[in-house]
Amino acid sequence: MFCPHCRYEYQIGIAICPDCGANLVAELPPKPSREMEAEELNFVVAFSTLDAASMSIAKSVLDDNGVYYYVKHESPYWALHRPMEILVDISNLSRAQELLRDLK
Repeated sequence: MFCPHCRYEYQIGIAICPDCGANLVAELPPKPSREMEAEELNFVVAFSTLDAASMSIAKSVLDDNGVYYYVKHESPYWALHRPMEILVDISNLSRAQELLRDLK
């Protein structure tokens, strides 16, 4: 079983990704054309929150501005234990922080 977002493989019997909360699938979908290889990116935290509404707004703002990001700990289970985080490539950090400045 694979996480369609994190792209990690898990043992049979696990149905939900423990990192992002996505439902696992039997086969990975093809990578979107805008997705870069993980080796090419140096991810850093640009935004973190315990509030699901703020996370939704932050993702929408980054999507609207073409900033590639990865969300960590987004599932409701993880939100009870630690903040949800948006990670961006270090080259996009200042831009992402400026776009999300008013959400903090």
